[in-house]
Amino acid sequence: MRQNGLLSAWCESAHEISIACHPERRRAGFAPESKDPYLRDEPLPMTTREYITHSAEETIALGRELAPTLKDMRMVILRGDLGAGKTTLVKGIAEGLHAAQRDDITSPTFTLIHEFRGPEVTLYHVDLYRIETERELLTLGLDELFAEPGNLVLLEWGEKFSRFQRERDVEIAIERRGEEERRFVVHFATVADYGIPVVP
Repeated sequence: MRQNGLLSAWCESAHEISIACHPERRRAGFAPESKDPYLRDEPLPMTTREYITHSAEETIALGRELAPTLKDMRMVILRGDLGAGKTTLVKGIAEGLHAAQRDDITSPTFTLIHEFRGPEVTLYHVDLYRIETERELLTLGLDELFAEPGNLVLLEWGEKFSRFQRERDVEIAIERRGEEERRFVVHFATVADYGIPVVP
């Protein structure tokens, strides 16, 4: 299991049960046979970490730091107002996954989906701001993206649809606290519902 510098000490000291600390179990599909982890009625319990950045450069650096952990996830919701810094964070995540350079990353507001292929992960940056109905959502083919091994889907405005709130592995909430300062609250789903014992 690989962990980045931001998370490794947290995982080790707290006996953390987050899938952020058990990525190999997330991709391996550790779950009771009777329960499909992708068909959840309720959101998984979440564990939380918080970060503050003071510039776009620091936000990109945070994305790079989070990338090694996120690469083993399937769906990440990016929550924040317009201009909060969602796409800026994606620039760092894409660089951290060696999927794209920051200058290649733009908001997919009009194209809806951008694809970036890295050596280990194919990154999809999706913007649902203009998607209002389930019928419109179906035309994007997101279920196919979620089902393909090695795909990481970053969803802007994914919280608009309740199914994504239930199924997401990580949610990153971004709060604009000034011209440059941003607060990031990163919620990781725990592994309890995947049949993995919780370490006390």
